[in-house]
Amino acid sequence: MDEYEQISFALDDYNDLFSDFDNREYGKRALSDDFLNECKKASLDKKNQKLELLISLPSKGRDVKKEEIISERLKGHFSKHYHILKSEKSKYIKNSIVMIFLGVLFSVANSLIHFYFDSKNFVGFRILLGISEPASWFLIWEGMNKRFFIPIVQKSELEFYKKMSKISIVFNNIKE
Repeated sequence: MDEYEQISFALDDYNDLFSDFDNREYGKRALSDDFLNECKKASLDKKNQKLELLISLPSKGRDVKKEEIISERLKGHFSKHYHILKSEKSKYIKNSIVMIFLGVLFSVANSLIHFYFDSKNFVGFRILLGISEPASWFLIWEGMNKRFFIPIVQKSELEFYKKMSKISIVFNNIKE
């Protein structure tokens, strides 16, 4: 059975996990950008999809009820953002495919206009070609760019949240 790979943090108190500007209770507070960035860095070299987040705190400041709330908040955050990014990626891919399809459609229309109406010097067709020809190329290339290159940038963010959405969270005492 696969073992968990560990991401470990030693904190002074629970507030280190959350934004200094948000004073709501732990179940609703925004997570600290520093904490999220450190999680991203720590998860980069973890190839295993099973991760354990070990949060070490001084024993005198620990509270099991707060830890349960914080654990749910962290899991909720990671799961929510994973599903948001997954949905955005799906929409993005669909949008790129539509752009490619429309570009090909414009290109075919341009070819047909050239074939059937090129010998006639009708100004309307010339204007239509002048507009639709660059549009076809733009739609094809921009659609290809969106389909094949931009998702590479989003992939690391999606992978991070996918890993973190399945994370096991453990609190323990700092070893002194």
